[in-house]
Amino acid sequence: TCMVFEGTTVVAGRAEALVVDTGDHTEAGRAVALASRTPPPAGVQARLQELTRKALPFTLTGGALVTGLSLLR
Repeated sequence: TCMVFEGTTVVAGRAEALVVDTGDHTEAGRAVALASRTPPPAGVQARLQELTRKALPFTLTGGALVTGLSLLR
């Protein structure tokens, strides 16, 4: 008639429980699985990721050129 979840404490009287699921199939397991999923980036975050992906090679190349020129100097 009632569900007892992980960490439940019986304060008084007696209790009898039947284990119906363990691990990922429990409420706590499902909550952990849902919390670990990250939604795909949307809006500004997606645009910033795209901009970073495109600009990073140019930035690294420019840094390498400046370093190389300063070593030659």
